[in-house]
This record gives sequence, structure tokens and C-alpha cells, in this order.
Amino acid sequence: MELQQQQAVQQREEQKKFWNEVYDTIEDSKEFSGIVVPQKEKAKFFKYLSTPVTKDGYTQRDKDHYESSMDVKLAIDYLMFKGFKLDDVIKNKVGTSKAKALKSRLKQSEKRVKSAKRAARRNTGFDIEDLDLSVI
Repeated sequence: MELQQQQAVQQREEQKKFWNEVYDTIEDSKEFSGIVVPQKEKAKFFKYLSTPVTKDGYTQRDKDHYESSMDVKLAIDYLMFKGFKLDDVIKNKVGTSKAKALKSRLKQSEKRVKSAKRAARRNTGFDIEDLDLSVI
């Protein structure tokens, strides 16, 4: 019984130490892996992470993660997989978007060029030989 009490006390101390470190990290940091958290939101963010909102002890963060869509969970997991290098992910996304936009513009230009060529080839019924130049 005494051993269980000691273990429980030790667990509470470890949890307290963990949450103190989380709090200090949030307060002392200007950004987290490229994501800036404004100073005025840091207390709310810590509360979101640490304060239980259910009778089972789950935090709002726990609930949101559990209730999020598979796409959101996979996006978070992918970021973790990539070492949470948001700059690389954002650059890749921007590069892909620019490439798609360029491809689209090239297709539009190609359509205009083809259209202009077709118009030039069209027989308008006008023959330059029929032009009367005697008026000049």
C-alpha cells in the first residue's frame, strides 16, 4: 500500500514537471517549427492542451484530435513523418501550385495560337488577284 502511494506521488510529480516544461516552452518560444503563436494566445493554447474538459480527463486537444477527419489526422502524421519541416511542405505546395498555373496558361496560349492558325487558313473567299488597283 505504501509503495503504491509513493508511486502515485511520483507520477503526480512527473506530470507536474512535464506540464511545467510545456508551459515554459510555450511561454519562452516565439514559434514552433515555423508556426508563430502570438503572445496573447499562449495562455489559451496551454489551456487547450492541458485542461480536462470531459469527465474522463480528456482535454479539448484530445477531443479535437479524436473527432478530426482522417485527412486532418493524416496531414498531421505526414508532417510528423517529414520532421515537421513546414517550410519544405509549403515550398512544395507553392511549387506545385505555380506549376499547375503555368501549365494552365500554356494550354490557354496554345489554344489561342491554334485558333489564330485556323483563322489564317480559313478561305475567306477573297482573292488578291481580283483586287482592282486601277483606282490608285
